[in-house]
Amino acid sequence: MEEGTLVTVEEWEQTGAHEWSGLGYSLDGLDSVFVEDMRIFKQNDSLYFEVMLPEEERPKYFVNISDDPEVLHFHNPQNDFPTDLIYQVFRDSLQVHLKGGDRNILLKFSH
Repeated sequence: MEEGTLVTVEEWEQTGAHEWSGLGYSLDGLDSVFVEDMRIFKQNDSLYFEVMLPEEERPKYFVNISDDPEVLHFHNPQNDFPTDLIYQVFRDSLQVHLKGGDRNILLKFSH
């Protein structure tokens, strides 16, 4: 991979009946420039997204606010960015929208 080419990856594994653990990272060439531990879990009939960044002392939590079974829309208005993470599965890809304030990032993953 050439330097200056940013690649973002999310790897997910189901770890329980209603729980998935993930690792997200971005590479610039062979250098890791971003890493995060993630978890999606069900608690009290709600679905949550938990993210832990290396520079943070505590994880951040987002709650799913979507009624659409094909979309997971995790929301945390107290988070600087993103306030919203929207996961949508398509036939041949996964899209993740990161939204908050004036910022809007769309990530597309092949599977």
